[in-house]
Amino acid sequence: MDGKRLWRRSHISHAEPTKATLHLPTSNSAKKFGRAARPKYVPFMASASDADKSSTVRSQDRTLRTRQNLIAAGLHEFAANGYEPATLKAIASKAGVTVAVLKYHFPSKDELWRASAEKVFGEFLTTFGTVFETTAGLTARVRAEALITEAVVFFAQHPEFHRFMTGDARSERAAWLAEIHLKPLHHVFDSVMADLDSNLGDDVPDRTHLFYMFVGAAAAPYSLADEYQQANGSSPYDAEAVNQHAESMILTFLPPKDRLPE
Repeated sequence: MDGKRLWRRSHISHAEPTKATLHLPTSNSAKKFGRAARPKYVPFMASASDADKSSTVRSQDRTLRTRQNLIAAGLHEFAANGYEPATLKAIASKAGVTVAVLKYHFPSKDELWRASAEKVFGEFLTTFGTVFETTAGLTARVRAEALITEAVVFFAQHPEFHRFMTGDARSERAAWLAEIHLKPLHHVFDSVMADLDSNLGDDVPDRTHLFYMFVGAAAAPYSLADEYQQANGSSPYDAEAVNQHAESMILTFLPPKDRLPE
């Protein structure tokens, strides 16, 4: 395994947000990496007919789909325009419902924003959780290459993720985002890089700055997709371009192989 895989573009999933729990021996704070979503309680009605039960299931499915569509529409609007300029009317229109229906599911714009954050960060953490599990026991180099590749693929599949992260930097929402989602990412990044830095002596860069450099570089072709297209005459979302970007990230951010511990 060399940590690489061919990327093929896919549509954004509209599933309810989930999180992965990562077990990192180097940091107890990784336990905050995610919490399992609490399932909805559906009361059992012993006297309900089969037809009534079927109707209830269909109603619950419609409710779930509506919530998923609202979260996806909210994520798009918040990422594209920022929190304040984004309107409930625009979000409801994109989701194909009325503002009244939106407010039934999310009484405030803040609640919808937080649900959107939970969705996209939940997907990101689930992706990283899977990589941590499947690369456990492999060399530090292989593990780091796999994580970098998956990060690039995720940013390509979710170009709104980086814009969402940076679109509301001075607010209570930003503080919540940093505490709940960004700090665990810092700890994971620090853990991975610590394995690679052990043989580098004094040549180790500050990992806080390296984290932000990494996120910005991984997201740049997709945050600036139109500019990339105009400058290069091709799409940054093409499989070859995504793989080239992942390889460039590996060469840029990982120490030379001959200086790494095996």
